[in-house]
Amino acid sequence: MIRESDEDAGMERKTTYLVEFQACFLDSRLRFLVGQRMELNMLKSGDRKRSGFTLIELLVVISIIALLLAILMPSLAGARRMARTTMCATNLRGITMTMVVYSQEWDDAILGGPRTSNVAMLSNPEVAVATLASGFSDANMPSGIIQPLDWMSGTARVMGVKFDEGTSAASRANRFHQLNGGVSPLTGVKNAGVKIFRCPDNDVMATSYPTGFCNPHPMISYVTALGFQMRTDPSVASSYRYQYVLPTTFLVIPGSYRNKISQVGASAGKVFMADGGRWWNGTGAITTTLTYNTTSPGGQSSDYGPWVSSAYARSYNYIDMSNGDRRGDSMRHSDTRKKGVKYASLRMNLGFFDGHVETMNGQDASNPQLWTPMGTSIPKAEAPASGSLGYSEITVRYWGSSDPLVIR
Repeated sequence: MIRESDEDAGMERKTTYLVEFQACFLDSRLRFLVGQRMELNMLKSGDRKRSGFTLIELLVVISIIALLLAILMPSLAGARRMARTTMCATNLRGITMTMVVYSQEWDDAILGGPRTSNVAMLSNPEVAVATLASGFSDANMPSGIIQPLDWMSGTARVMGVKFDEGTSAASRANRFHQLNGGVSPLTGVKNAGVKIFRCPDNDVMATSYPTGFCNPHPMISYVTALGFQMRTDPSVASSYRYQYVLPTTFLVIPGSYRNKISQVGASAGKVFMADGGRWWNGTGAITTTLTYNTTSPGGQSSDYGPWVSSAYARSYNYIDMSNGDRRGDSMRHSDTRKKGVKYASLRMNLGFFDGHVETMNGQDASNPQLWTPMGTSIPKAEAPASGSLGYSEITVRYWGSSDPLVIR
């Protein structure tokens, strides 16, 4: 028989076990809930951290971006410069191909010369020592011509571009602004100019000489090679013929030469047009001279080339180093325009008679073989003199001991 006291003891132990089990269950449940809450708080805390930057993290990001920009900026600047050089080459190719079209239509003649597209200015263009046709002056010029060596008007005409073809000085200035850009003094209209006539790297502004003939405007971007546009004769003395005939003290072009592409020599090695800018005589600002018979060889639109001594190359002039070195305004596709740098540090585009365009450094572009007809003789005295900038890079390299230099 089981005693009552034993039953009570058993019940007490069961109750104790049940209480202990419930306590353990509640404790484990509480621990689980607390753990879940802590984990949720940690996740929320992590989300808050990821939603922003600390000051140190922000400074690190800024430093990395600045470093990347410092690394990439020279490359981006170089890419932009290369793109502008390519655009300029495209311009020159378009103008040069227009010249080829003109030549095919006009018996092989070279566009832009006083005996070709501007022949109306001369009374006897078939002879070397030609004379200006009577009746012409700055106040009265042939229709559609700016100067004897004007290439812009002839090129625009072949391209079908419409412009002022009047004969007055005001119409001539208006025509120049329509083709080159700037505000016309005749109409007051601001002209953008013909797009392919403007090099994208040409950032130079020019003023009128004489004052008042035209308004400030972008410097002309391209010049033709003067040697292919001219004739020479030993009897020439008057500088007022320097836009259509040159004295033989400058250079001697063969007497049989007739300003035709077939007579220039190897067309792939002869320059029709190149980067340039007229003109600067060593002091003051860049000026534009639109007088119909200026004494400056080449007028506003043509140049001997960078091979000639500083007194004559108005596009590539370095005549007065104390006042400045403007070669970089014409040899403009380099990464420097510092005064006194070597020619090899400068770059320019050149368009050739066969229609192709090349980008050359200044030393290679200064080769007189590129700029004058086959058979021409150039006295050494016309090259940079000993001690001057360009003597070693041009005179010594291309003339050497030869005097004169005979062009092949």
